[in-house]
Amino acid sequence: MRVLFRLFALVVPVAVITTAPPPSTAAASAKDTCSLLTQSQLTDAVGTSMNAGTYVMPVYTRTCTWTLASGATPAVRSLTLDLKPAEAYEADKKLDAQANATGVPDLGDDAYYVNFSGISIASLSVKKGDVSFKLTWYGAADSQRIMTAEKSLASHVLSNL
Repeated sequence: MRVLFRLFALVVPVAVITTAPPPSTAAASAKDTCSLLTQSQLTDAVGTSMNAGTYVMPVYTRTCTWTLASGATPAVRSLTLDLKPAEAYEADKKLDAQANATGVPDLGDDAYYVNFSGISIASLSVKKGDVSFKLTWYGAADSQRIMTAEKSLASHVLSNL
């Protein structure tokens, strides 16, 4: 009986992994997230010179992080862009609704903004077709400044998807 249970414990996870649906085709084709925004676009939106984007893990290119060329400040520590399938957007939206998410009109198919002011993080999530992304600003800048910058950057990302 123990042997059968151990075999079942090994086979079921493998079957689930190998039968999981493939990621969205749009998300799969846009693997190089750092290429979706330029340093110039980031510098213009943030208002200070930004470094080139980097990947925390070089093999995982769906999350890109940009830092300030002059080093982090209390207002801006870094910005990240996470590229995800649309299904992830729906799940994130349900969770973020608890944090007083604000709808953002005229951006993709659906978009919302969340400001976690107590921990100095603000994010803009956007869904367009079968792909979604989240821009996250780490820092304690004015929320209107952050929303304006993230909306500008999101427009650039949408034009590059």
